[in-house]
Amino acid sequence: MKILIIGATGYIGSAIVEKLKTQPVELYGLVRSTSAAEKIKKMAITPVCGDILKLDSLKPMVKKLMRLSIARCQVYLVMKHRCLNMII
Repeated sequence: MKILIIGATGYIGSAIVEKLKTQPVELYGLVRSTSAAEKIKKMAITPVCGDILKLDSLKPMVKKLMRLSIARCQVYLVMKHRCLNMII
């Protein structure tokens, strides 16, 4: 299963990343900048470019992850100390 984590470098997001790293999943982290991409790589997850405030920027990435995943793609949104798990 492929999982995209939005907010992976934040307090809650990084805890979610550490927990999910123990599972047999492929992790992706949404980034807006090169420096954020470097942080994501150091966490041993794959950076994906996009902006949560520009939903159109997320569509190609979600479609790609859905194509790569036979069963489903889970997107974890971590914003303002809340975690929303959406099955797409």
